[in-house]
Amino acid sequence: GYEQTYMLGAREAKAMGAALFVSEFGDDPKHDSVILANELLQQEKHLVGFAFWAWKENGGGTWGVYAPAKIGGCLRAARERLLARVYPRASGDPALNYHYDPDTGGFTLTAHGRAGDPATIVFIPPEVQGPVAVSGAAPELVTGADGSRVVTASPSGGPFSIAVAPAPLAFSDCG
Repeated sequence: GYEQTYMLGAREAKAMGAALFVSEFGDDPKHDSVILANELLQQEKHLVGFAFWAWKENGGGTWGVYAPAKIGGCLRAARERLLARVYPRASGDPALNYHYDPDTGGFTLTAHGRAGDPATIVFIPPEVQGPVAVSGAAPELVTGADGSRVVTASPSGGPFSIAVAPAPLAFSDCG
């Protein structure tokens, strides 16, 4: 199961002085609600980074992020909902806890830090539109040209949190 796999992977990564990272995973899109959703939830639970490798399909294939009928770049909505997620890029707290809800766009992160500890950096993709709230840390919010946002929260001592309120998601236009 996931527990043993991630425990052994984390042990090996620590021995090498590396981060644990899942470099390729996925499934047939018709199974995303079960397989992909659970893979992403386990990676979140175990604080594991990932890269979801996908390709534009040009007919016949079904495993990509793009719908074959819309070769011009139409993302499969269900897959975009799962993969366009809020996540921490970096943190000084190795025991932080976070959760992203792909159905609502809501996100919560709790962590601890002393004043002067490294900041926690959270990436918010452009699909996620909810307002950001930071408590117990000095925040900086930067918006990218694509509408993505990056929150940098510098701890002021003790527990702190970063949240994105649930709000309607803004998916790619496939018109």
